[in-house]
Amino acid sequence: MTTMVLLALVLQQPAAPAAPAPAEAQEYLIGPQDKLDIIVIPDVFSDRHVTVDVDGTFQYKDLGRLKAQDLTHGQVEAEIRELLIRRSLHNSPTVKVEVVEFRSKMIYVNGDGVKLPSSFRVQGNDNLMSAIYQAGGFTSRAGSSISIRRRSIGGTQATEIRIPRSDVEQGTGLAATFHLQDGDVINVPEAGHVFVRGEVMAGGVYDLSENAKTVLDMINAAGGFSKFARRDGITITRVVEAKPQQIKVDKDLTLAVQPNDVIEVPRRRW
Repeated sequence: MTTMVLLALVLQQPAAPAAPAPAEAQEYLIGPQDKLDIIVIPDVFSDRHVTVDVDGTFQYKDLGRLKAQDLTHGQVEAEIRELLIRRSLHNSPTVKVEVVEFRSKMIYVNGDGVKLPSSFRVQGNDNLMSAIYQAGGFTSRAGSSISIRRRSIGGTQATEIRIPRSDVEQGTGLAATFHLQDGDVINVPEAGHVFVRGEVMAGGVYDLSENAKTVLDMINAAGGFSKFARRDGITITRVVEAKPQQIKVDKDLTLAVQPNDVIEVPRRRW
């Protein structure tokens, strides 16, 4: 009866969604109250500490107002360059735009994988790890990846970006170049659970974590093998696309487990 209940619980779980394609590096988008340094060669067209107004535009010298909100610094550079050429003020100006003071932005950090889910304001140069830190840091049960839901900008669709937790902690990969935007929702889920049954000392449900993620880790969490365990016949029942599949585990037991896996340790016949 216990076996049937456990398997029924697994079958009720929805199939894990396919991992999204890796996101490209996200450039910072300029917004109201940011201050810009506009550096142009020749320097007569440079302008320092220009404030982006609440309507998302700024006054560029006496040449008019230009849009900056939800644009990257490179896009604003192109705007200024095109304006100078259109006004016949320069044939091929060199333009560089830098954000020298960032406005504060509202960021949300949710999920059972952080200690203090909350919303707070961050500065434009804050990164993912600093946002996680303000939410109390990762819990011991935090999953192996985080997701960022980003609002629709300029008619584009809202997006979800997934980044490995290890990249966030180490400041590598996409996390090294990821810029937080106003309204970002960071979600840090728990890693999930695994069922261990059969010839172990204490079969039951055990948590996945950064320190417990292989078959051997889960068996150790269940108190180790019983004296009757058959160690070369261990299997995992895993739901893939709503169908249970059985996976044979190699003797080294280093196979990584997934949430809702059922590990079965069989009994020796002698």
